[in-house]
Amino acid sequence: MDISGHPEIDEMVIGSDVVTPKAQSVDKVSQVHRTVSAGSDSEVIHIGDTVVSKHELVEAFRGTLKSGLGDIGGQGSLKFAHPAPVGLCGFALSTFVQSLVNLNARNVTNGNIVIGLGFFYGGMVQILAGMWSIAVGDIFSATAFTSYGSYWLSFAAISTESFGIRASFDNEQEFNSCMGFYLIGWFIFTFFMLLCTIRTNIVSFGLYLFMDLGFLFTATAAFSGEIVFNKVAGACGLVSCLCAWYDAFSWITSRDLTYVQLQKFPSPFAPKRYSRKTD
Repeated sequence: MDISGHPEIDEMVIGSDVVTPKAQSVDKVSQVHRTVSAGSDSEVIHIGDTVVSKHELVEAFRGTLKSGLGDIGGQGSLKFAHPAPVGLCGFALSTFVQSLVNLNARNVTNGNIVIGLGFFYGGMVQILAGMWSIAVGDIFSATAFTSYGSYWLSFAAISTESFGIRASFDNEQEFNSCMGFYLIGWFIFTFFMLLCTIRTNIVSFGLYLFMDLGFLFTATAAFSGEIVFNKVAGACGLVSCLCAWYDAFSWITSRDLTYVQLQKFPSPFAPKRYSRKTD
């Protein structure tokens, strides 16, 4: 408001404060520019007469603005390191050992070694990674790590004799049927998580695809009693855990640490602005 032409105005009330305007200091009003977007996926940003790409704007304000599609979830706040690598490693190692047991590698049939991993690295560490993902504002990673951490904790509890879960069933067939229900539930959940990775990158998509197939074949083995399905599930699990390890170390590798750079291999469906590897 221009008050230079009203010398009789000595003071104004703004909220609960009384201020005395100085007419001579208000000689012009700055123009406010409108910000509009255009192009495919609103890629082009017009700020007044200035034109910038959304990707450049995100790079400039990394840590304040988040892009979520190039990786699982995005970068988050600069105040916290992203927990995805540690969560992925916890999942990968637990899945690796369980998959070898399913394959009966070296004639191993007793899988109790997985219980410790399930409680701590695959379970507790992934739960913590899920909580940290909430802190950086990454809803996908928060859902994934918290859920799969809970899977490993529950699986370890089922496999622990002192919990008495398995012993509470009257016969082995009933227990196997209930395990089938349990695993089918995780198959359905993982399928929806898989849908959320279609526009991210090939490694993340492969991780959830083979994990989902692993749950499906393990459930089939529980329902049918056929060991061959467990072996197929073990093979799927190995591929899934290798994808998880690759994804984890693609976050960690940087030019400051190593000459080895792991690329993300963006999905062909990914928006162009997310096709670069996030450093």
